[in-house]
Amino acid sequence: MNERFVKDGEHVFDRDTIDYVATGKKLRLGRKNSACPIIDAAHYLEKTVQSVYGYEQGKTAITLRDFVCLCSLYQIHPDDVICMKKETGKWREYDE
Repeated sequence: MNERFVKDGEHVFDRDTIDYVATGKKLRLGRKNSACPIIDAAHYLEKTVQSVYGYEQGKTAITLRDFVCLCSLYQIHPDDVICMKKETGKWREYDE
């Protein structure tokens, strides 16, 4: 294993992951800027209003389909919405 993945004797990794809270805030801003009522967004996705609020608050992981649909509905580019963050973790050892 590459030494850059060893910290204090443990195997660790860094990876990019979606920041659901920051992404949700941008989705909400996109909805507000497009003047789209949340009920219309929910109907467009065939989801509940609570689901859309969950996406906007970062409490629920949004599917790729729903993300692309909302970006299309709000007329915003996905690259302008999605936010990434670094995540650090430890390799898990598995028994064979």
